[in-house]
Amino acid sequence: MRPLGPNEQTSKPSRWTDGRPFGLFLAWVAVLALLRLLVAAVPVPVDLVAPLSLLSTLVFVGGPIVALYVGGATAWRAGQASLVLAAGVALHVVGFAVARSAGGQGPAGVGGVVAMQSGVLVWCLGLGGLVSLVLKEKGLLLPVALFLAGFDVFLVMTPFAPTAKVVEQNPGVLKAVAMSVPQVNQAKPGEPPPAAKVVDLGLVGPADLAFMGMFFACLHRFGMRARRTVLWLAPVMALYFLLAISPFGIGMLPAMVPIGITVLAVNWREFGLQGQERVATWVVAAVSVALAGYGVYQRLTYKPPPEPPAEPSHAVPDPGPQAPAGSP
Repeated sequence: MRPLGPNEQTSKPSRWTDGRPFGLFLAWVAVLALLRLLVAAVPVPVDLVAPLSLLSTLVFVGGPIVALYVGGATAWRAGQASLVLAAGVALHVVGFAVARSAGGQGPAGVGGVVAMQSGVLVWCLGLGGLVSLVLKEKGLLLPVALFLAGFDVFLVMTPFAPTAKVVEQNPGVLKAVAMSVPQVNQAKPGEPPPAAKVVDLGLVGPADLAFMGMFFACLHRFGMRARRTVLWLAPVMALYFLLAISPFGIGMLPAMVPIGITVLAVNWREFGLQGQERVATWVVAAVSVALAGYGVYQRLTYKPPPEPPAEPSHAVPDPGPQAPAGSP
């Protein structure tokens, strides 16, 4: 036996210690799946496309965050989290296979996309719950959030980093594993109603969802300000997503920056750093800023390599019409 340190769990743990949080999470997943079906299957008039696309952003960015908040209150154990992770991956893979075979259109294609997106949310919660078990003290959330923010900027901004290269060279890979925000199905005047189909406004990376699940699991377990965090994080991420898909051409943005800032800003008073812990946190912050600065610098100064010159053609020229054999 020993007394608890200043950063260990001393506050009241979450009141949800049974299976209710995970059941509520599954209910959120089912509601989001139904709404995704409606968005894909019900065409809307042209003048309603813009406001309903905005509403879709709020629902399909904020809704999964609320679901992760609810599911994060589960009393996670390694075996339980691993089972949720495996079940989500299985649903994701099956849904992706069905959607791909149907081309993402029609009942089978839309149903496959809905299953795939539900699977993404499930396995991200399981992975977040599993990773959260590594953090034994709430004081560790501070350096983790700081490092993840800087490292995410590095991965997204550095042109030769794996994330940037995948998005640039193989965008289909990200689409296959990310959570999508659907656009409403538009009905054009004077034309028959379009078939059910899925059109994406943008994507949210699975790593961002998994780390949000991790943060919520830790906030619940350590009795921190989980509810206030989700009330801030959901609208902040919705606005950040709108900034990413804006017509100004901003494109892909590092989502861990607003996630980390929001988690730390809301729960700042929960961290009672002392002595070496404070010094270590400042070191991690310096490393994070260095990573982010390097990524931004590389993005601003990057010059794509010149394309190799085209090789000369070795094709034999057409000799044109030939005289018949034996003619003078």
